[in-house]
Amino acid sequence: MSSMGVVEKFGGKVGRVAERDGQKARKLMLAGYAAQQFRLKHFASKLLTPSRQYLAWIVMQYMRTALLHPDKTAMTSLFIPCDPLIAIGYKAFSIEGFSAFMTGTRCEMPLLDAEDNDQNLCSYHRIFLGASKLGLLPVSPFGLYTNVACDANMVSFPALSSKYHMPTFFVDVPYEPSDDALQYVEEQLRGMVHFIEDQAHVKITDDMLANVQAQSRYAHESFSQYMRLAGDRYVPTDVTSGMYEVLLGHMMLGTKETAQYYSLLAQDYLRGKPDTGLRLLWIHAIPFSQAPVRELLNYTEKAHIVSVDLAHDWMMMPVDPAKPYETMARRMVYCGFNGAARRRIEMDLALADMVKPHGAIMFNHWGCKMTLGASALVKQALEEKGIPVLLLDGDGADMRNQSDGQTETRLGAFLEMLEARR
Repeated sequence: MSSMGVVEKFGGKVGRVAERDGQKARKLMLAGYAAQQFRLKHFASKLLTPSRQYLAWIVMQYMRTALLHPDKTAMTSLFIPCDPLIAIGYKAFSIEGFSAFMTGTRCEMPLLDAEDNDQNLCSYHRIFLGASKLGLLPVSPFGLYTNVACDANMVSFPALSSKYHMPTFFVDVPYEPSDDALQYVEEQLRGMVHFIEDQAHVKITDDMLANVQAQSRYAHESFSQYMRLAGDRYVPTDVTSGMYEVLLGHMMLGTKETAQYYSLLAQDYLRGKPDTGLRLLWIHAIPFSQAPVRELLNYTEKAHIVSVDLAHDWMMMPVDPAKPYETMARRMVYCGFNGAARRRIEMDLALADMVKPHGAIMFNHWGCKMTLGASALVKQALEEKGIPVLLLDGDGADMRNQSDGQTETRLGAFLEMLEARR
């Protein structure tokens, strides 16, 4: 049986058990994750370089720890700065991270079906809410969320707070970036830290935050080196690694593991050979479980992803450990996912300047109004700079909203067109 066949069989078992007993399903899932973590450490894929072998292992370790110790986690949205949590040894249990793992485990269907009240809600959020209904999702002591990028947070977190009587803290980020907005968010983040202190019964000092951000700065330095090299050197990768980096660039930014990963990645690119294939900029989430995406982009020099904007947005932001609250606030206010579509465009153009892609793929994930609304503008702006763009419709989490045939045809034709242009 192929590795994907094993995953589908295991995920199907977890899903069936979850429909009857969520806690039993969680134990089964954790047993499978333990076996996978052992395999990743001792029998890592030879198709991947050391950095991305390490990446798979640290993300699996992170998610397993969060599931095993929910009392030391916080439910979070993707764009909440996790520096205070990292400083006290807590994990961020993000909606997007958990739901992507459920999709990778292939047990997402019963979770989606359990949360069928709003078919227009983002599938990642439906999986998370469905897991809570079935009892597969462990209960965190508190939650942190924001309005940046995703309006589904305004539905999910109040629902979870009501269901679990879970205290939550909301950070409101103004639509237009400005110095006033920066100060406004900075003050809210000070309030968020006091909230975490009250919930976790610990003190979080500026020095603790500065130590976390020192690790972030180290990761940023290695990331910048990697991006300078990615425009002309080839290192084998897969689409799952691109999604793992989304978690590193948000939930795990400031950990020693993220700093170590980007250091290893820069070393891999220093040893990389000249790139003769097609470099791709990926915009938004990657449907990493979809067969034609894996078949066309995994482990091949012919066409490979060199940057994912959803993973690398915060990696492009300045870090000043001497000003920890301003650093966190700046990530939220001035990141490319906050405000008008022009900010997303500016970010994607900046990434393109670094990695020199032959083309870009913008994935219009079902339910993500911000991405869908900006897609035509992003395409126009990049193509005016000579970068062809494929707008690929689908769903990163719900297979029923995917069309393998259409994806294979459109993605394959796009790659053929890029090759013909060279």
